[in-house]
Amino acid sequence: VLFSVLAIKAEKLFEACGDGVLICKLIKACVPQTIDERVINTKATKNAWEKNENQQLAINSAKGIGCSTVNIGPNDLIEGR
Repeated sequence: VLFSVLAIKAEKLFEACGDGVLICKLIKACVPQTIDERVINTKATKNAWEKNENQQLAINSAKGIGCSTVNIGPNDLIEGR
């Protein structure tokens, strides 16, 4: 089912979310105007700082739309915890 929606196999989901781009785009798809796509680091090879920025953007945006993000940090998402 997941593959038909996101073209990602379920076992690769955490890996796909590691750089933060997918999470940011999912939040934007759920609530338009939440994230300006220009601030998402989308280049093919991202350094640790850019991944961290994307994940922090995703966490802040999730908070902004009412999701509970207690004890979740960028490194938790990058590491797939």
